[in-house]
Amino acid sequence: MNFLQIILPFIISLAACKQINQAKLSTDNDKIDRIRIEILDKQAKRFLTENSRIITIARGFNWAEGTLWLKDQQALLFSDVPENKIYRWSAKDGLTTWLEPSGYTGPKEKKREGSNGLLINDKNQLVICQHGDRRISLMNAPLSNPEPKFISLVDNWRNKRLNSPNDAIYHDGMLYFTDPPYGLPGQDQDPEKELGFYGVYRIGHTGAIIMVIDSLLRPNGIGFSPANEVMYVSDSDPKRAIWMKYTMGTNGNAVSGKVLYDATDLVGKVNGLPDGLKVHPTGYVFATGPGGLWIFSPEDEVVARIHIPQATANCAFDDTYTHLYIAADSTILQVTLKDGMGKQ
Repeated sequence: MNFLQIILPFIISLAACKQINQAKLSTDNDKIDRIRIEILDKQAKRFLTENSRIITIARGFNWAEGTLWLKDQQALLFSDVPENKIYRWSAKDGLTTWLEPSGYTGPKEKKREGSNGLLINDKNQLVICQHGDRRISLMNAPLSNPEPKFISLVDNWRNKRLNSPNDAIYHDGMLYFTDPPYGLPGQDQDPEKELGFYGVYRIGHTGAIIMVIDSLLRPNGIGFSPANEVMYVSDSDPKRAIWMKYTMGTNGNAVSGKVLYDATDLVGKVNGLPDGLKVHPTGYVFATGPGGLWIFSPEDEVVARIHIPQATANCAFDDTYTHLYIAADSTILQVTLKDGMGKQ
């Protein structure tokens, strides 16, 4: 195994935008001076080089999450969860507030969490994990003209309200999602919590909601391998900060699972917990977690890390896989990748 540490100066390149003042400025989390890329195996050089470029494209958010690339618009969407907003960024237009409210549509005085995970369905419609409304919804408006009009897709399990759907992905025509308690003000002790566990579910082809996993304490990020035979789920429990890997059966259920990586020993030493993740077409897993972003090989090896001082929450590739966008607390980062398909 080759071990090489690369120190990169952090280049601050703030996208100008007339609406950035609408984001709540952080007083203690906007001080990233540099990022360190650590190459642990030469496999990582398929994606990162000594000259990999990392810039800030937007900052000043409360907690950025739910990164999603829109191919048709060549733009990035992402949630600011506490502020109940979805932002849009593009190289052409800069940063704008795209949708408000995004995840909580109840009385304003309650001040609940907004949207979290975002994804596109097969009809090119936006699907939103709505923390505050405790459901997954479809935005009932085109992407070209967003409006806070929503159609609920799922909000309960056996007539008990979901906790707060966090992240989701389509697999084999079914919607899989995680349901930790982060959107509940009291989390585990919240008086409005109705379920006694935090699950991973799927909405089957018939529209029925089906339990997939109920053994994780904080199921969070979720993704599938390119051949769809493996499901990855992050567990952001600080007492057991892990990424799980599940073998999937032909019926869409998890057959067996194992720990992909246990990062519990880093909790408290660096910022962040296992969170959102994306799987590259080559099978490499790009996962936000303790200390920044982790890259796992299809053989479960850690091949690289991008050390980021801020807690990271999620990431997304653009449609050519030449850029990776990382939601890092109050900041959105753009990482230039070596080759879109990771060719050696």
